[in-house]
Amino acid sequence: MIRRPLFALVILSAATVLSCAHKDPLQGLLLPGGGDLPKVVASYPTNGLIGIDGSQGIWLLFDREMDQQKTQSAFTLGSAGGGTTGGFLWEGTRMIYNPRSGLTGSDEFTMTLSKSAEASTGVNIQQDYIVRFFAQADTTHPTLTSSNPANGATNVATNQTITLNFSKPIDFSTISSGISISPAIVTTIIQNQAKDQVIITPSSNLTYGTTYTVNLTTALKDVFGNSLQNGSTISFVVGSASSPPALTSATAGVLLTNGINTTGIDRNSPIVLQFSAAMNPVTTEAAISLSPAASWIKTWNGASDQLTLTFPSGLSSQSNYTLSVSNSASDSFGNLMSTNYSFPFYTDAAVSTRPVVTSVRQEGSSTPGTCAGASGSGIYSALTDYATLDLAQQADADPGPLTTCILQIRIDFSGTMVRNSLVTSTSFQRIFDASSGNVQIYGIVTPGPTSGNSMTVQLYGNPWPSAPGIPTYRLKILGGPSGAIDVNGNTLASDYVIYLTF
Repeated sequence: MIRRPLFALVILSAATVLSCAHKDPLQGLLLPGGGDLPKVVASYPTNGLIGIDGSQGIWLLFDREMDQQKTQSAFTLGSAGGGTTGGFLWEGTRMIYNPRSGLTGSDEFTMTLSKSAEASTGVNIQQDYIVRFFAQADTTHPTLTSSNPANGATNVATNQTITLNFSKPIDFSTISSGISISPAIVTTIIQNQAKDQVIITPSSNLTYGTTYTVNLTTALKDVFGNSLQNGSTISFVVGSASSPPALTSATAGVLLTNGINTTGIDRNSPIVLQFSAAMNPVTTEAAISLSPAASWIKTWNGASDQLTLTFPSGLSSQSNYTLSVSNSASDSFGNLMSTNYSFPFYTDAAVSTRPVVTSVRQEGSSTPGTCAGASGSGIYSALTDYATLDLAQQADADPGPLTTCILQIRIDFSGTMVRNSLVTSTSFQRIFDASSGNVQIYGIVTPGPTSGNSMTVQLYGNPWPSAPGIPTYRLKILGGPSGAIDVNGNTLASDYVIYLTF
């Protein structure tokens, strides 16, 4: 009892000297459980070993006394074929594992001691200790046994995955140097669990009409370090070098039919042409025409077997078109299409129907014959050409002290119109009147601030009729390309005109 503090002091002094100099791995032996975590200082087999010496046994050497039960529970040894069972023997700080059956086969074994292993002082090891090794040495060279596609294959799909089968497990780290593809492509490479199969998946479709070559060199090795017995090449053709291409489908929101008129087409819908093979863009684009002509943009997909035609300004509403593709279009091999295609269609989808005027009516007055304070009554009278407007049906445009008398004409449309286009497209003009009277547009009102399916034209002024029905005015809404449009971009097919008198 008297010498114990002196011994601790000696140990502490030694530890202090060592810590001042450098981190010495013997510190854990001097001070078991005193600060350093327990660790494995040696093992057999060593990591990466190929072919173990049976006389050596399987063991782990620790830097201190371990809790045997917890350390044994933290130990596992197995391969892809499954785990092993066995017994343990301790020689001081060395734990020896004796498998119940010998370690055989060409599989890679993994020996793991997890962090749950503890020293006798209750301190866990710092991290998992992992050793990978092969129990049996192997000097046999691996060979390529088969592939998909096979060497010389044609008509290979553009989305083909390349599979290589070997006689032995392949070291994954040698694949990048031992396998190459020409022309070069971006790929993802994986192995099966047995490591005797390499699966190469292109990141995008292969190019139709292209011959690809997979080169395998002796840089490719098996898991025992044996090189591929002989270099190999696998060549295959994506698609066929002799079959004529075909136009397999044409769609414009709906499927178009060769030679048959298709209705219900949205004038803003792109047209997508799908071919059976990678096409030559120059000859194919030259073979395509649209009647009547329209401005379009042509876009190919990465495989060059799909062409999309988009129309920046849209096609005309309720119009007949014909898309033609002649047999001068060729694929990437130069094969011409054997058929001419013609797709007539009509742009009359719901969103591509031109608006029309459905009614023109005069709004009544809340107090007929009295302008000041009068408002629209919501009662309408239908108007036809040369109808006489009722001057008694006036409303007060300004509820303030100044009275502006207006007549109101409501015009209904079949679609929702853009208000600004109505304002700029609508006019009211005197075309026959012997007097000096004049009536003008006071304002145009729509149900919404920017659009609506009706508009109210407010008229003010004095017609000064020289005789009933003599003053003749023309209410006009401009149609055509620069006329009134609906919210879908469809214009009135033509000018709308109605003649009115007072």
